[in-house]
Amino acid sequence: VKAVPTQVFVAASGGELLEERMALAAELWDAGIAAELSLKRKVKALDQFGYCEKNGVAVAVVLGPEELSK
Repeated sequence: VKAVPTQVFVAASGGELLEERMALAAELWDAGIAAELSLKRKVKALDQFGYCEKNGVAVAVVLGPEELSK
């Protein structure tokens, strides 16, 4: 049973990347996908994945500096 209606959690791995996470979440929302992200500037990977596990969010999109450069 899902605790939240979120389909995708937008996470970060390394760096702050708040603006990039917000931009990706906005794209998902525009596509009709229920997305969520932490609004903290600096986030810890384990905290983000723990949130997904606790709330039944099955998909996490993880952004990192290397992925953004590609």
